[in-house]
Amino acid sequence: MKRILFWKVLFVQVVVIAFALALFGAYQAGAIRSFCIVVLLPLLVSAVLSGIVYWSMRKKLETLSRFTRAMAEGEFQSRLIVNRRDVTHRLKDELNTMAESLAARFRDMQGRLTTLELALAGMADGVLILDPAGRVVFANEALRALFGVSGDIDGRPFLEAVRHHGLSTLINRTMQEQLPLAGELELLFPRRAFIAATILPIIRESMREDVQLGTAVIIRDITKIRDVERVRRDFVANVSHELKTPIAAIRGFAETLLDGAMNDKESAAGFLGIIQSHAARLQRLVDDLLTLSRIELGAVSFSMASHEAAPLIEEAVQLMRPQADAKEVEITVRTEPGLPQVHADRDRIAQVLLNLLDNAVKFTPTGGAVWVIARKAEERAAEKRAAGRETAPSQHPLAAASGEAIEITIEDSGPGIPPQLIPRLGERFYRVDPARSRELGGTGLGLAIVKHLLQAHGSSLAIENARRGGTIVSFRLSASPSPSR
Repeated sequence: MKRILFWKVLFVQVVVIAFALALFGAYQAGAIRSFCIVVLLPLLVSAVLSGIVYWSMRKKLETLSRFTRAMAEGEFQSRLIVNRRDVTHRLKDELNTMAESLAARFRDMQGRLTTLELALAGMADGVLILDPAGRVVFANEALRALFGVSGDIDGRPFLEAVRHHGLSTLINRTMQEQLPLAGELELLFPRRAFIAATILPIIRESMREDVQLGTAVIIRDITKIRDVERVRRDFVANVSHELKTPIAAIRGFAETLLDGAMNDKESAAGFLGIIQSHAARLQRLVDDLLTLSRIELGAVSFSMASHEAAPLIEEAVQLMRPQADAKEVEITVRTEPGLPQVHADRDRIAQVLLNLLDNAVKFTPTGGAVWVIARKAEERAAEKRAAGRETAPSQHPLAAASGEAIEITIEDSGPGIPPQLIPRLGERFYRVDPARSRELGGTGLGLAIVKHLLQAHGSSLAIENARRGGTIVSFRLSASPSPSR
């Protein structure tokens, strides 16, 4: 381009000089009388030719300038028309090549950014990205749900997003000190939760000075972990307490017998009966612990098959009638006719029914009643909607969403359960009335075993208080698929 421009300028100069010499010759010959014409006319021709060259180059440079501005604004698809006779054709070729390279890199970066945004948006942990001024650049759905954030918060101060003093303090410290920080905090709104927060400064390293590009905040909900730790601590404490009482009793009465009480036959017989009772309690506790452990470890096999619901219920009720008759508790069974067969393990569901019936009879006062009802899940749901007390869908994950289901309900006329304690039922060793439960021979593991057995059947336990008093316990079993014809 420089060479072509040089030759163009040289050509203009040669033409002007030649024209001036011709005019001067004409002046010497007398053809031109005015010397001013000899001087001014070459200057005019030089100005015209220079203007033509200048205008041509200006148009080309304006085209190049528009193209570079378009690239600066991200329009990498634009291309320059290349004419080989044009003095700027090599520059246009290089600019077109640069535009193609930038377009390829931009597409690659855009693809990576989209992938990163999708990954961050789908993370179970909350992610908040802030700019150097502390304004929100990105917040995924997990963080919005955890902090109850709604609406567009992009560009707003982070305090409008997190609304938590402890977390705000950590973010401010990270922005000031440019050092990663972490901490565990308690969240009270919109729900009570425990969170682990990690705040990382986003820094670009430079030879002169590191540049802070923003701050990344990662929030993990550790509420379930805390609950598991609490359950584990409670479990260890409860096991120790449950074992301590019978062991102390057995040891105490054995020492009494060894100290000479065995010589008194009547006293010895009473002491041995107490030892036998506490040993049986220990046996029940160990058996339930082993059963629960085997279920959780997956060591219990399930033989799934099709069974009629009515015989399963009747068999469990017959086994419980002696205990119910001793307390004068009436057990009534109502099975809806025409129920489809259930897909379940017969022995495990019998264990579930026996456990629930045992609890119902134990905690029902003398002369009370227990009702066992089996019906289609849809009819049960319609009945509850009509009564204005629909159970939350999460209580029955098998709620006929993937097929037909049978609901079995056990209701008693006992004292009921305080509503705030219902969510804890099913925890190991948890009892609503510990003293009475031990007095009745319970280990506190029955509902935990029931919960795990039902989970293996794809179901869960729903517990609520009846309006007329007493407790309603229900679970659902999927109906066996109809045989193909």
